[in-house]
Amino acid sequence: MEKLELIRLELNGFGKFRGQTFELQGGLNLIEGANEAGKSTLQAFIGGMFYGFFQPGAKRRSYTALQERYRPWDGGSYRGVLVCRKGERTYRIERDFDKDTERVRVFDGQTGEDLTDSFPYDPVTRQAQVGQALLGLSRTAFDSTANIAQLGVERIYLLRQQLGQRQRLPIEIVLDCGER
Repeated sequence: MEKLELIRLELNGFGKFRGQTFELQGGLNLIEGANEAGKSTLQAFIGGMFYGFFQPGAKRRSYTALQERYRPWDGGSYRGVLVCRKGERTYRIERDFDKDTERVRVFDGQTGEDLTDSFPYDPVTRQAQVGQALLGLSRTAFDSTANIAQLGVERIYLLRQQLGQRQRLPIEIVLDCGER
């Protein structure tokens, strides 16, 4: 499977961020900062851009608590853009998170062509399944493997201690967790 590279995050309105753009470099990007600097907000933004904040496995359209948690503090528009590359193609994902206007659109980053209809459609969320198609992972699998929150990192650290590093875990993590 081809790797997916994140290129740019544009937080037009998401949590504490308004009109903030983060340009990412090829390879590993380490995001560090003091408490409440917005590290978890950026992490939630990436997951939200690929999957939205829908309740996984629900029979009807419903949201997780994250949908309200990251509503912009200033009350303005609740949306963003994520630019990524997979193989030779660059994608521009635009998502509006507001329940009344929520939608996701995907464009070719070079030509501007609307690619949204080429993605699988989820009749429950009534949206294209962008994360599933580009990453090859369900939201649950994404959160369990590629999008590990700080408490998840603690569990991995403890597991490595218990295993005595006799077994290699399927992921490696570089993270500034602060003082212990």
